[in-house]
Amino acid sequence: MLGQLVAGDFHDLRHQSIFGVLVNLRDNGDELNTLNLIKCLNGNVEKPYAANLVNEAPSPLQFPVYLEALKDMTVRRNLRVMSQEILKHSSDKSQPIESILTKLQGEVQKVSQGSLLNSSLPPIEEFEEFTALDIPKPPELIKGLLHQGSKMLISGGSKTYKTWVLIDMAVSVHTGTPLWGLQTTQANVLYVNLELDRYFAQYRCKEIRRAKNIPNAKGLRIWNLRSYSCDISELRKRLMPEILKGDYGLIVFDPIYKVYGGRDENSVSDVAEIMNELEQIINATGSALVYATHQTKGIQSGKESIDRISGSGAFARDVDTGLILTAHDEEGCYTAEAPILRNFKPFEPFVLRWEFPLMVRDDELDPKHLKEKKNPNSGKPCTVEQVMAHVPLNEPIEKNLLIGKVRATGIGVNRARELINLAVSEKQLFPHSVKRSGTNDLQQIARYPQKQQGDLHDSHDLHA
Repeated sequence: MLGQLVAGDFHDLRHQSIFGVLVNLRDNGDELNTLNLIKCLNGNVEKPYAANLVNEAPSPLQFPVYLEALKDMTVRRNLRVMSQEILKHSSDKSQPIESILTKLQGEVQKVSQGSLLNSSLPPIEEFEEFTALDIPKPPELIKGLLHQGSKMLISGGSKTYKTWVLIDMAVSVHTGTPLWGLQTTQANVLYVNLELDRYFAQYRCKEIRRAKNIPNAKGLRIWNLRSYSCDISELRKRLMPEILKGDYGLIVFDPIYKVYGGRDENSVSDVAEIMNELEQIINATGSALVYATHQTKGIQSGKESIDRISGSGAFARDVDTGLILTAHDEEGCYTAEAPILRNFKPFEPFVLRWEFPLMVRDDELDPKHLKEKKNPNSGKPCTVEQVMAHVPLNEPIEKNLLIGKVRATGIGVNRARELINLAVSEKQLFPHSVKRSGTNDLQQIARYPQKQQGDLHDSHDLHA
């Protein structure tokens, strides 16, 4: 913090003296506390005044906002002084105009050097000292996907329930509730709603809380900004004081395109500007930031997952985590992939099934089976007998494997699933379930019923 200020930023001479003492304490390696400060003060500052400042100063969490306000006042004060100099020099007819302009240019340069933009960079660190620091690892807000202090985008096609997903994520993190079977770490959450009408935002929040059986999500905050002009630069300035009050670990922007202002999402420089604004929020608060973005038009299965994100490639390059939701071959299902993971090991894709009002993990479906363009064979007729031809006589077959075998003959996956369910209802096929440690049960299909616990006959005898 001291490295981002100079004594001239303070108008009060007492504050300039206090600042000088703190800098000396820092340079000498002494602890920065009130006791050491009072010991080293000279006669320019009354000790009771200095001791009481601890009750007046902002907390470290509020420092970025305080710094910006302080720099703003400093520049304005310097501008007033410079205005007096301009008036003085312009009235002196004995000075050549070129000389006056040169002096004024120097004054303007001094003022600009006192601005926040030129003084907010952190100090350069010595390598060995940096590597010796005990830097705590940020908590994983979502296991394997998101650290606090990171940026994450969620990309999905139009009307793929992205807002439902983001509200679910906000509620899950705020209450420490699992999300799609992934562990979360509890943190305060702010949800910035830029798209939904207040009534429908409330409706979705209530439905998700009910479905997750969460009686109380007190402390989760929502900022409803539909119909308000929300350029990200202006929004950040208005948002920051409120954010610092809430000690948020996660901030959600839904959707990001609503804060573009006049920027073009296909422009690298415009997107970089948006990302820098988001980064300033993260740096000031230490929170994670998640936002939703659209996908390109058309069927996505023929594209690399990272290329499905709409707009400039700067979106994908900037974030720490990118979660891509792509339409699955099964109706109402989506494959969740994370091709962008800066700080985690590779993420195993899985399928999410829409079950109002939540996306629910479905490990029975193969995440590789993305929705493809329809072909002439997609509606090819198929009977139960043709499905049963792929079921072994004396042993079960995994349900997903059976669907894959049927699908390979040109039968649609939905039709294959329907026929398997029909065969089960007619007792021509029977479902088997095998327990697995730490995950969902393995689903199988066989020509004979599954042996029940305590049954003296094995499945082969039952089949016979």
